[in-house]
Amino acid sequence: MAIVHPGKLVILDEPANDVDPIRRKLLWNEVRLLAENSVAVLLITHNVLEAEQSVDRLAIMHNGNFIRTGTLMELKQLNQDYMYIELQQSQELTNPLPKELTIISKQPHRLLASFAAKDQEQVIDWIVSAQNEREVDEITLQSGTLEEAYAFIVQQKQTHRGSE
Repeated sequence: MAIVHPGKLVILDEPANDVDPIRRKLLWNEVRLLAENSVAVLLITHNVLEAEQSVDRLAIMHNGNFIRTGTLMELKQLNQDYMYIELQQSQELTNPLPKELTIISKQPHRLLASFAAKDQEQVIDWIVSAQNEREVDEITLQSGTLEEAYAFIVQQKQTHRGSE
């Protein structure tokens, strides 16, 4: 890991690949210092979580083309009609899942699902019931992530291309 006399622009292509957690933290501290010193940092990454934590503006590429640019919030708001829930449970659920949930992934002790933001009251009622019955150990509820926004943007682009 080395940054040598940076100019006004530093390009980092997958800088954290194969970097252990300690050096990864040092790397991102250095990147922040560069940005604080008015250096433009162009970060190329497939790691959406790193991008979400590290950048001010994003450009989303698909098949070699830029398809959308904006701030993290601008891009995430494109998919604001949906929310995401992750459930961790030590046992199988006995209460049926609410019909409003769309399962994204299901594993023995973990469930990831999405639902329309307009249905949040029904989903939250189900969450409270599941917690009261101790069926759910941990719940994470969030609006869309950059990863979901990316998938939404790419899907929109493919749908639009297919209708031409």
